Amino acid sequence: MPTPREQKVIDKLSIMTIDEARQTIANGTFCHKGSQDHDFASSWLAAKEASLRDEHEDKTLSIAEEANRLASEANVFAREANSIARDEAAAASRSARWAKIAAIIAVIAAIISTTTAIVIALLTKV
Repeated sequence: MPTPREQKVIDKLSIMTIDEARQTIANGTFCHKGSQDHDFASSWLAAKEASLRDEHEDKTLSIAEEANRLASEANVFAREANSIARDEAAAASRSARWAKIAAIIAVIAAIISTTTAIVIALLTKV
Protein backbone atom coordinates (compact mmCIF):
# COMPACT_ATOMS: atom_id res chain seq x y z
CA MET A 1 0.00 0.00 0.00
CA PRO A 2 1.56 3.32 -1.02
CA THR A 3 2.07 6.11 1.45
CA PRO A 4 0.02 9.28 0.96
CA ARG A 5 3.07 10.95 -0.57
CA GLU A 6 3.62 8.02 -2.95
CA GLN A 7 -0.09 8.02 -3.83
CA LYS A 8 0.21 11.69 -4.77
CA VAL A 9 3.10 10.78 -7.12
CA ILE A 10 1.07 7.89 -8.58
CA ASP A 11 -1.95 10.16 -9.12
CA LYS A 12 0.16 12.75 -10.95
CA LEU A 13 1.86 10.11 -13.11
CA SER A 14 -1.38 8.27 -13.85
CA ILE A 15 -2.89 11.22 -15.71
CA MET A 16 0.08 11.28 -18.09
CA THR A 17 0.78 8.97 -20.98
CA ILE A 18 3.67 6.56 -20.43
CA ASP A 19 5.78 8.60 -22.84
CA GLU A 20 5.03 11.84 -20.97
CA ALA A 21 5.80 10.20 -17.62
CA ARG A 22 9.04 8.75 -18.98
CA GLN A 23 10.08 12.15 -20.36
CA THR A 24 9.29 14.17 -17.24
CA ILE A 25 10.97 11.64 -14.94
CA ALA A 26 14.04 11.37 -17.21
CA ASN A 27 14.59 15.10 -17.57
CA GLY A 28 13.85 15.86 -13.90
CA THR A 29 10.87 18.14 -14.49
CA PHE A 30 8.51 15.87 -12.56
CA CYS A 31 10.63 15.99 -9.43
CA HIS A 32 14.28 16.55 -8.62
CA LYS A 33 16.59 13.75 -9.69
CA GLY A 34 17.85 11.81 -6.71
CA SER A 35 14.89 12.80 -4.54
CA GLN A 36 12.73 10.21 -2.83
CA ASP A 37 9.82 11.13 -5.14
CA HIS A 38 12.04 10.75 -8.20
CA ASP A 39 13.23 7.33 -7.09
CA PHE A 40 9.66 6.23 -6.40
CA ALA A 41 8.46 7.66 -9.74
CA SER A 42 11.25 5.79 -11.56
CA SER A 43 10.29 2.55 -9.81
CA TRP A 44 6.61 3.13 -10.58
CA LEU A 45 7.42 3.79 -14.24
CA ALA A 46 9.56 0.64 -14.49
CA ALA A 47 6.75 -1.43 -12.95
CA LYS A 48 4.16 0.18 -15.25
CA GLU A 49 6.30 -0.48 -18.33
CA ALA A 50 6.86 -4.09 -17.25
CA SER A 51 3.11 -4.50 -16.76
CA LEU A 52 2.41 -3.05 -20.23
CA ARG A 53 5.05 -5.37 -21.75
CA ASP A 54 3.42 -8.33 -20.01
CA GLU A 55 -0.01 -7.28 -21.33
CA HIS A 56 1.43 -6.88 -24.82
CA GLU A 57 3.12 -10.29 -24.62
CA ASP A 58 -0.11 -11.86 -23.37
CA LYS A 59 -2.05 -10.32 -26.27
CA THR A 60 0.63 -11.44 -28.73
CA LEU A 61 0.53 -14.96 -27.31
CA SER A 62 -3.27 -14.99 -27.45
CA ILE A 63 -3.21 -13.86 -31.10
CA ALA A 64 -0.60 -16.50 -31.94
CA GLU A 65 -2.64 -19.21 -30.22
CA GLU A 66 -5.76 -18.16 -32.13
CA ALA A 67 -3.78 -18.11 -35.38
CA ASN A 68 -2.52 -21.63 -34.65
CA ARG A 69 -6.07 -22.80 -33.90
CA LEU A 70 -7.34 -21.30 -37.15
CA ALA A 71 -4.43 -22.78 -39.09
CA SER A 72 -5.22 -26.21 -37.63
CA GLU A 73 -8.85 -25.85 -38.70
CA ALA A 74 -7.73 -24.73 -42.15
CA ASN A 75 -5.49 -27.79 -42.41
CA VAL A 76 -8.44 -30.06 -41.56
CA PHE A 77 -10.53 -28.42 -44.28
CA ALA A 78 -7.64 -28.58 -46.74
CA ARG A 79 -7.15 -32.31 -46.09
CA GLU A 80 -10.88 -32.87 -46.59
CA ALA A 81 -10.84 -30.81 -49.81
CA ASN A 82 -7.84 -32.77 -51.08
CA SER A 83 -9.60 -36.05 -50.31
CA ILE A 84 -12.70 -34.91 -52.18
CA ALA A 85 -10.57 -33.70 -55.09
CA ARG A 86 -8.80 -37.08 -55.29
CA ASP A 87 -12.16 -38.88 -55.26
CA GLU A 88 -13.52 -36.57 -57.95
CA ALA A 89 -10.38 -36.99 -60.05
CA ALA A 90 -10.73 -40.77 -59.82
CA ALA A 91 -14.41 -40.50 -60.79
CA ALA A 92 -13.53 -38.20 -63.69
CA SER A 93 -10.90 -40.67 -64.83
CA ARG A 94 -13.45 -43.50 -64.75
CA SER A 95 -15.95 -41.31 -66.63
CA ALA A 96 -13.32 -40.45 -69.24
CA ARG A 97 -12.52 -44.15 -69.66
CA TRP A 98 -16.21 -44.96 -70.20
CA ALA A 99 -16.50 -42.02 -72.61
CA LYS A 100 -13.57 -43.42 -74.63
CA ILE A 101 -15.21 -46.85 -74.70
CA ALA A 102 -18.49 -45.25 -75.80
CA ALA A 103 -16.68 -43.33 -78.54
CA ILE A 104 -15.00 -46.53 -79.79
CA ILE A 105 -18.37 -48.32 -79.82
CA ALA A 106 -19.88 -45.39 -81.71
CA VAL A 107 -17.07 -45.52 -84.30
CA ILE A 108 -17.54 -49.30 -84.66
CA ALA A 109 -21.30 -48.80 -85.00
CA ALA A 110 -20.70 -46.12 -87.66
CA ILE A 111 -18.34 -48.42 -89.53
CA ILE A 112 -20.87 -51.28 -89.37
CA SER A 113 -23.65 -48.95 -90.45
CA THR A 114 -21.61 -47.57 -93.34
CA THR A 115 -20.49 -51.05 -94.37
CA THR A 116 -24.06 -52.31 -94.20
CA ALA A 117 -25.24 -49.37 -96.29
CA ILE A 118 -22.53 -50.03 -98.86
CA VAL A 119 -23.36 -53.77 -98.99
CA ILE A 120 -27.08 -53.03 -99.34
CA ALA A 121 -26.37 -50.48 -102.04
CA LEU A 122 -24.20 -52.94 -103.94
CA LEU A 123 -26.73 -55.75 -103.56
CA THR A 124 -29.57 -53.63 -104.77
CA LYS A 125 -27.68 -52.67 -107.93
CA VAL A 126 -27.14 -56.24 -108.93
